[in-house]
Amino acid sequence: MTKKGQKAKAARIVQQVFNILQNLQPHKKVNGPVILQEALQNVKPAFELRKARMGGTTQLIPASLPAHKQENKAFRTLIMNANLKHKKLKGPFKKIEMYTFCYFLAIEIQEASKNQGASCQAKQVLHKQAEHNRTFIRKRWW
Repeated sequence: MTKKGQKAKAARIVQQVFNILQNLQPHKKVNGPVILQEALQNVKPAFELRKARMGGTTQLIPASLPAHKQENKAFRTLIMNANLKHKKLKGPFKKIEMYTFCYFLAIEIQEASKNQGASCQAKQVLHKQAEHNRTFIRKRWW
């Protein structure tokens, strides 16, 4: 969650995200870790595109990802998209304390659990590119 190992800050952010998820659906009993797990399953990419130089041009070659890298990429995608939404916020809304990073992360997790949003779209784009470049798999050497 944080780059320099601030575990208390990361735990506080995750707790706030779970509280916000609970408040977004007050009529239902929402289990935060279950929603997060569903979101991760929907955002996990199965492939990555690696660059390889062939014949004077750089080609993107699809390669399968191990499970721990899939999860790491899913977490990073969720956090990156929430951060982008938080930074885009302008005008009078910027001063409202409701619109914090935790709020946008909770929204991103909720959308990803429904298989919607920017994170799921990023996965679909990546898989589509891997599908287009599947002819280059035979040129892979790693």
